Formats: sequence, structure tokens, C-alpha cells
Amino acid sequence: MIPVYIVTGFIGSGKSTFINEQLQYRKKLGGTACISAEQGSVSLIKDALQLSPDKLSAITPNQPDTYSSIADEIATYINKTNPKEIWIEWNGMVSFHQLESLLYSDKLRHMLQIEKVLYICTDQFVASMLPGLGNDVTSQLYSADCIITETDTHHTLLRTYNREAKIVTTPTPEKVEQLCRNSTWGLIPNLLVIGITAYILLVTAFRHDIPYSIHQCFAIITGLIIEAVPFLLLGTIGSTVIRYFVPQSVLLKLLGDYSWKSYGAAMVSGLALPVCDCAIIPLFKALTDRGVPLSVALLFMLASPIINPITILSTWYAFPDNPMISVWRIVLGLGVALLVALSFRFYPPSKELMKARNTQNLSYEEVLIESSRSKHINKKRLLIHMEKEFSQLLFYFSMAASVLSVVQVYGKPWLINAGITLPIVWAIPILLVLAFFFSICSTSDAIIGKSLSTLFPISSVMGFLILGPMLDIKNVYILKQYMPTSFILRLGITIVIMSYITALGFQFFVG
Repeated sequence: MIPVYIVTGFIGSGKSTFINEQLQYRKKLGGTACISAEQGSVSLIKDALQLSPDKLSAITPNQPDTYSSIADEIATYINKTNPKEIWIEWNGMVSFHQLESLLYSDKLRHMLQIEKVLYICTDQFVASMLPGLGNDVTSQLYSADCIITETDTHHTLLRTYNREAKIVTTPTPEKVEQLCRNSTWGLIPNLLVIGITAYILLVTAFRHDIPYSIHQCFAIITGLIIEAVPFLLLGTIGSTVIRYFVPQSVLLKLLGDYSWKSYGAAMVSGLALPVCDCAIIPLFKALTDRGVPLSVALLFMLASPIINPITILSTWYAFPDNPMISVWRIVLGLGVALLVALSFRFYPPSKELMKARNTQNLSYEEVLIESSRSKHINKKRLLIHMEKEFSQLLFYFSMAASVLSVVQVYGKPWLINAGITLPIVWAIPILLVLAFFFSICSTSDAIIGKSLSTLFPISSVMGFLILGPMLDIKNVYILKQYMPTSFILRLGITIVIMSYITALGFQFFVG
């Protein structure tokens, strides 16, 4: 498979100059082929295959006749030049979806592999032209792995179009070369397997020289990861499928007013939509933008991760000796979500508090969700998205498991030997803080909760299980891309207070 680097952006953004600089720095002119989809004022230093913009604009996904001749032209060029890598200068006004259809056509899919997509833009373009150019331009922004700007003036605005891309300002050719390297996220599962295997070999060879506490730490880390992986994987798959293929129009019909029907639908929608807590936030913002009442959309965002079937299953698995924990988590979690939502219903935030970020057209992702063309989404890009999200979650979960194993092996004996017993009023806040930092994903945080149950009272663990899916450090970062800080502060404080009171009530009535 030949790696393909795609450079896109509006005409005049400097795509040709960018490619020339990169080709000179990489010193791979002999093994590089170039394909250009538009004619700019600067010529490429490498003779390029020139494609007709008119023919590219006529490409219709799932109609091979509209792009088979272009695919044949590219295939002939590749067979003639036999390159080691390909750089494509893509037309700034042609949808990225059309380029995907071309590169993943029957003629080219076995020859090419999209390695990186780089979007170049000027400050003037972002400020004055971007909002009015429509979804073809937005599709390029959404699909970019890296967005390159002149200054950092409009980074916040660009982040609303693509929250996952790296945004860099006037990078050097060396920096660009680093950005074009393969992401390390996909290596993380392999590194974990290698690490565990290496530990087993070391234990076999030097079992008498390694302290027993080290064995305990590695055993706990390995056990937590093995238990969590199936739920992380199920959550990632379900979240991605819902995110791309479930039309928001269905939710708009159910959640469109202040009726109790809307509140009830918001509370139970998670049963049918197994979306994790990080994937629900963009959907929450999309619903509020389309007129769904803030309190209803909030209830949907907070309740869905709690009542997610995968979350319920993982909780039941983590506490097999006490299945009522799963029931109480659902009941109390939905209660907290409803109270938080109603607080925003009866005490709505001021207009200043809800001052939105810059508004723009629908993101390309939202267009795909809403459009009947969602069936045309390339399967390979979906798999890449799943792999990236799963690897990130697995990495953060492994870090959390490592910290907790150290606390359990070294912290618990220290507390016992020191005779320190934490009262409930302090144990609950500590667990709420841990939930904010270590509740990585609602579909697997019960595994972490089970580990904590050997150190803390069950009522404080219940606080961990309630607050984690609604408010953690990852959620705050994602929410910050859509909502003002003042709103996030009020939401976070309200969730913490409600979770604390609920955990105390659980201890008093049940614990």
C-alpha cells in the first residue's frame, strides 16, 4: 500500500508552497509522486498528474461511472511512476467525501492508503469566507488530521469544526514531517501486550529477586485491563455506530418540548442508544442548537451514559456478589441527572452565562448524521476512528489502573498500620475527586469502582459511580469546545453537590 498525504485548503492558502517545502525537506523527490486537483499561482517542483476540477466536482458517491475514468488515470500514473509515497493537492471547493470515493474505488483501494490529511488556511479566510462556503469546505476541515494556520487567532473557531485534529501555527518543515508520521495511539494495545509479556518473562527468570509488592501491582493492573477491555471495545463500537448512523431527527421528535414525555424520553433514550459519556456531548450541543430545551438536552446528556446497557452490564459484572449496586446506580444516577436538569429548567442560566461561541453551519459530522447519504461513509475511516478512540481510552484506563494499583498495594496497608479511618463525610468527597480524574469511560468505570470498594465505604463508591459518567476531566475538555466556561462551572458544581447529597443519603438509608 502506497501512503498518501493530502494537502487541502482554499485557493491561495499556500498548498503548493507547503508541498514544495516538505518535498525538499524530506529529500524523497525520486520516490514521490504528486497529484494536483487545481492550478495555483505556484507550480509544484515535481511534475504532477493534473486532474480536472470539473470532473472531480461531478463525482457522485456510489456511482462508479462518475469517477471510474479518473481512477483509471490515477492508476496508470501510479503504475508508470511506481512511487513510494504520493502527495495530493486537493481542490478547496470539492468535498473530501468525493476524494474518499475516488481513492477507495475498486481500482485504487488496493494500491493506496490515506496516511495524513493536512488543511491549510489563512486568518482572512477563516474570519470572512469559511462560515459561508458550505459543507464541501466543512467536510475537508472535519476530515483533517492537522490544521495549519497563520496565527492562533481563530483556533477556538476551527476547533468547533474538528475537535480531534491537531491545530498548529506556521510549523517548520521538520515539525510537519513529525506530524505526518503515523500516530502512536494504534501502538498502545500492542505495547501493553508486550509489557505484560515482558513482565511474565522477568517474573519467570528473576521471581526471587522482585519484591512481592511489585508482583501485586502488575497483577492488579493486568486484571483491571483484561476485565475492562471487552466493555471499552463494546462501548467504542456502539458509540461510533450511533454517532454516525442514528438520525438526530428521531431525537428531535422525542425531546422537542418541556413535556414530561420529553423528560421521560431523555431519561431512557440511553437504553436504545448505547453512547458513552464522551460521545454524547457533541450530540447534546447539536440538539440544543436545533431548539431542544436546555434542561431536556442536559438530562439526555447526563442520563444516557448511566442507563447505557453496556454500563449496566459492566456494573453487574464488577459487583457480581451485590447485583443491587447496578440497580441503585441506575436509580440514583437518573435521580441526580433529573435534579440537575430541573435546576436548569426552573433557574435557567442568564443570557450572559450562556453566551455561545461563534456560530457556524452544521459540521460535516452532523451533516453525515442527518443526511441519508450516511450509508456512504467509508468503512475504513470508521474503523480508523474506532481504533483511535479505543486506543485512547485504553491508554487512559491503563494509567488510572496503574495509579490505583499503587494506592491499593502501598496505600491501604499504610492506612491500616497508621490506624486511619476516613469518615463518610470525607470518604465521599475523595471518591468524587477520583471520579473526576479516573472515571475514564462510563462503559468500564465500574471496574475501577470495584477496585476502590476494598479501600472505601460502598456509599462513597456509589458517589464515584454516579458522578464519573456525568463529570470527568475528559468530559470537561470536550464540553469546553462547545460551551462557555461559566456554564461548565455551574453544571459541574451542581453535579458535585447532587452526587454528594445522594451518596450521603445512600449511606444513611441503605449503606
